[in-house]
Amino acid sequence: MSSRKREVVIVLHGLGGSRWSNWLLARRIAAAGYEVENWCYPSVRCSIPTVVDEMTDRFARFAESSGADSIHVVAHSMGGIVTRAVLAAKPELPIDRTVMLAPPNHGSPAATWFAPYVGWLSPAIVELSDCEGSYVRCLPPRLRQDVGLILAAYDKVVPVESTSLDAVRDVVTVPSQHGLLPFRRDVAEYCTNFLKHGQFAAADAAESVSSGVFAAVR
Repeated sequence: MSSRKREVVIVLHGLGGSRWSNWLLARRIAAAGYEVENWCYPSVRCSIPTVVDEMTDRFARFAESSGADSIHVVAHSMGGIVTRAVLAAKPELPIDRTVMLAPPNHGSPAATWFAPYVGWLSPAIVELSDCEGSYVRCLPPRLRQDVGLILAAYDKVVPVESTSLDAVRDVVTVPSQHGLLPFRRDVAEYCTNFLKHGQFAAADAAESVSSGVFAAVR
């Protein structure tokens, strides 16, 4: 990375997470030469639209004041949904590449199961359900940014088939469970590869794939 180009990565946790959830991921991305902002938001007690209103303003203020040449996002689970909603609300935000770790883009069957029991405690659980008409299923299916998806092969919370999104540039699957993704070294390496090159394979090892999408299990 050129020292003349200042790139900042905003890292977002998932439902029930905190800065500690992404601490190791943020540290590994920073070790690759990026400035990292490890953001926290009220994922349990607030509805997703409330979070999105707050985060849209926060992204806008940061973009205006940071002086960064490029701003990227790495988001786990619900963090990916927040990112999508923020960019839908304010598409002019100068966000370049986005990596989503197991995002429930079509909703989570686990959220649907838990919603009748704990939906009163956490509105986001209801909004993340895979029921037709849920909040997450009503978001625009396409972003203008380059998007990469990192999926967990043994995910009981967000199955692989619930993660798809239009115009995704690259996809990779790792042998992991949902909550462990931010702690894996290979996930951090995939994130930095995508932020640098727009693909999950290292630039010198990548082969041309006509569809632009590949899956790898390591």
